[in-house]
Amino acid sequence: MAKARRAKARPSRVVVPVLAVAVVAAGVVGWQLRPDPQPARPTAASTPVVAGPTPSRSATPTADPAAAAALEGCRALVAAGDAVVAAARTGVGHWAEHVQAQTDADEQRVSVAEMDGIFARTRLAGPADLERWDDAREAHDDADGACAAVDGAAPAQTSALQRCADRDDAQRELVRAAGPAMGAWRDHLQDMMRSRMEDVPDAEQVWLDAWRAAPPAIEAFEEAERAYDPPRC
Repeated sequence: MAKARRAKARPSRVVVPVLAVAVVAAGVVGWQLRPDPQPARPTAASTPVVAGPTPSRSATPTADPAAAAALEGCRALVAAGDAVVAAARTGVGHWAEHVQAQTDADEQRVSVAEMDGIFARTRLAGPADLERWDDAREAHDDADGACAAVDGAAPAQTSALQRCADRDDAQRELVRAAGPAMGAWRDHLQDMMRSRMEDVPDAEQVWLDAWRAAPPAIEAFEEAERAYDPPRC
């Protein structure tokens, strides 16, 4: 009877390993057939923080075409004015040097030969000074532009137009101050030319009168130039 019970119990040892293999296999198959996990929600660190609503493009002031055209014309006018100012500085500078040479010679700070050398150089530069002055003033007068505020302009355009208008005003003030000195320089050069052609009976007296009258006009220009500090445009 003992042998018979041992013979019947032997198959159970085989079944247990087989069942274990089956459970493992089922687990592997179940893992392969499991649906993909849901994507993880972003953490607070990875989520971009947006402070307030995004401003729309319509909130930015747009440039006004009419104001843009006005600003372009105003800048062209200012550029022409800069050329007049430059011509005035050169011309009045030569005239001042010419007059100062006579003063220095009279006070014996320079010799007559040195004075004559300065006269020759400045007189040679004089016609070019006047031509540059005349051409620059004509171009400025012909400039098709005006520095005035324009309705509907963006704030930046309004600010730029105002700076250009201030610069234009400063230029005109300096040019007005240069006018008498440049006129005296022109008259003197013409008198010197006529004296050489013997059209002026008392050339020396004419020159001395021009020399005596010159300093106030030159000083007025130099004073205006020292105060000349226009804004950039």
